[in-house]
Amino acid sequence: MFLRRRTSGSVGLSTAGRSSTKRLRLESLEDRRMLALDFVFNVAPGTDDRIALGFRDAAEIWKSVLEDDVTVVVDIDGGVLPPGVIGGTLNVENEYPYADVLAALQADSSTSFDASALSMLSDGPLDVLINRTIDNPNGSLNPVPYVDSDGGLNNTTVFLPRANAKALGLIDPLDRLTSDGSITFSSAFPFDFDRADGITPGEIDFVYVAVHEIGHLLGFVSGVDDLEFGSFDQLPDDSFAFISALDLFRTSDLSRSLGADLDFAADNRLKEFSIDDGASFIGSFSTGRIFGDGSQASHWQDDNITNVFQGVMDPNAPAPFLPSILLPQDVIAFDVIGWDPVAEPGVIQAVATGGSTIVSEDGTVTDTVLVSLSKAPSANVVVSVTPSDATEVSVSPTTLTFTPQNWNIPQVVNVAGVIDSLDDGDQVSRIVFSTIASVSAPEYRLSPRVSLPVTTTGNGLLRIDLSGNATIIREGDTRKLDAFSITLARQPLANVTVQVVSNDPTEARVAITTYVFTPSNWNIPKQVLVTPIDDTEDDGDQVATITVSVVSGQGDSAFWSAPQSQVTVRVLDNESSQSVGDFDGNRVVNAADRELLVASFGSKNNLIADANGDGQVSAADYTVWRDNLGYGQPPVAPQQGWVYESFGHAMEHSTGGCCCPACLGAPVETELASQPVQDGVSPSAAAFFVLASDEDLSGGEMNDRPRVSPSSNLAQALGLLESAAQQPSSSTWVADEALASLVDGDEGSADEGSDDYDDQSLDAALVLL
Repeated sequence: MFLRRRTSGSVGLSTAGRSSTKRLRLESLEDRRMLALDFVFNVAPGTDDRIALGFRDAAEIWKSVLEDDVTVVVDIDGGVLPPGVIGGTLNVENEYPYADVLAALQADSSTSFDASALSMLSDGPLDVLINRTIDNPNGSLNPVPYVDSDGGLNNTTVFLPRANAKALGLIDPLDRLTSDGSITFSSAFPFDFDRADGITPGEIDFVYVAVHEIGHLLGFVSGVDDLEFGSFDQLPDDSFAFISALDLFRTSDLSRSLGADLDFAADNRLKEFSIDDGASFIGSFSTGRIFGDGSQASHWQDDNITNVFQGVMDPNAPAPFLPSILLPQDVIAFDVIGWDPVAEPGVIQAVATGGSTIVSEDGTVTDTVLVSLSKAPSANVVVSVTPSDATEVSVSPTTLTFTPQNWNIPQVVNVAGVIDSLDDGDQVSRIVFSTIASVSAPEYRLSPRVSLPVTTTGNGLLRIDLSGNATIIREGDTRKLDAFSITLARQPLANVTVQVVSNDPTEARVAITTYVFTPSNWNIPKQVLVTPIDDTEDDGDQVATITVSVVSGQGDSAFWSAPQSQVTVRVLDNESSQSVGDFDGNRVVNAADRELLVASFGSKNNLIADANGDGQVSAADYTVWRDNLGYGQPPVAPQQGWVYESFGHAMEHSTGGCCCPACLGAPVETELASQPVQDGVSPSAAAFFVLASDEDLSGGEMNDRPRVSPSSNLAQALGLLESAAQQPSSSTWVADEALASLVDGDEGSADEGSDDYDDQSLDAALVLL
């Protein structure tokens, strides 16, 4: 996780992120060979010896793939960290002019990947796709991205970890005295430190985690994490001069279409790792903890989302044992940001016949892909062919074998669609080509995985076009009707009759229930108007389903097999006093509604938490929930005591600790005993007080926040919190060690080193909602 100050940042694995900044009589653990890549580990006294040895093993893995003449200095510590935190990395980072970084990358170029990457880099200043700034032309803090091309600080600056700057020759690469960063590990997790005999079930592969954390220190970071948290401070784009070397290769369809050099926006669109301006797909990045997919942008995208494990920089530690920690995709990323791989691997070449791959669910449209190798191998190379979504695409064969004799003769992969019962329209997935290292020539064992997009065109027969993938209507409001359209996917030989039926005509109905398509109008959309039924029942928002099906026994028989399609309709109740963001209908917007949002996050089918009615549950709905938190009246108002919720996001700064209101992500279970109301302060139905236990640490400049001094009593603390809540431009979240000690029952001072509270209580925040 990031813990970014102007000169440093922190990255962690899984829900990890806590990093100690203490420097106590560090003792040195060095590799004295001084050949090529070298590591100096400064281990804090009292640290488990197995941690030091585990880092030596992790260093050997990095040395096996990188050969730069660089010495990396790392401070190592172990201790008690917040729940769910495995470990974290605190980088020391510095600003460099983009022109200097570009020149260094050009001087460092030694592989075909470098050459390709450099060909897509701008001469500068950078045109940056960004959002959530106060100078967004779409509106202050608007989530809609725009191209910032004003030549300001963020267009001309790159923010590099010291180790990355060493690899590029921007600072002394052999400096063994100055720390390049620190890594802290939790002592609360059961680690297996010996990979030789596999990993014991129920334990965590320590060396894997160490390799991951070192990867962040070497430069696998993204400034998008700073944009996410800094956006709550209402800052202009120049304040986000945190573009990393890796961010130079963070692109998207939108950034390319708008002519931007990179995609620095904080949202949930696909962000690709591209070194050829999107011509081929290597991998995808996580899109953010708050406005993205739930993981820091400083990682590959989670394999739980992509269905493909992309490498050691995945945000989660893998459950199964991985014999090879660093994957080709990892190595390419470090190659193009300035590190030198030991040997350039051979490459799989996959070409879509006709320029693209398109198939239909019903099997009437199929396609092929041609596969070969880039250079002759010393032995056989076995290539695995895998669809990223087997519910949409099938491939045959699933493995290809290339020999030293036929390596350049294209082999054919047949691609077909898979019939499903979902009304999901056209779907884009990928076919992934990767070498099976255990049975392939050495020069191909680190070959980068290659993937090609494939489009599956619905069921090949019937197409439904939805606005936002759902319809939203409101009882009694004839101005807010909604509609979707139906067309056929291809020309029929005879008429095709389509039937449209509502499963709940007491909530929503359709005016026309039968549509006829002819060979002449088959591709002209027919609008289906959905009308709400205004009842008198206070039953809250309801969801109805509109079923679209082809009537069999009439017209072109080729269409009779088309599966039914279903359209979700959300009917907003006009009798209900339900507040926006009250997803469970209990008349108050609270933590229970957040749990429903988290459970349905990313869904286009389960729309119970679709607060803004755009047809999907996304970060925008979280924003609606957060802005309405505390509204409404619960059935029974609490008279005293505390209401607890386990979420939050503590952040450390040079001036102390503070909390950000923007943290989504999975809750951390924390057992806390109810405490009586103190100092005459009684929570009301509209003002709940929440003790939030930290999941991870992140960055962002949090300015002008009311803070609590160690001498404050509880009433004063609550007064400051209430004051914060009345400031529209200020976060209502306030936390520091003093407040944590108050919550922990100690109204005395919170001197460093005190035993009155533990690390977990330091990451607790009393929050006025």
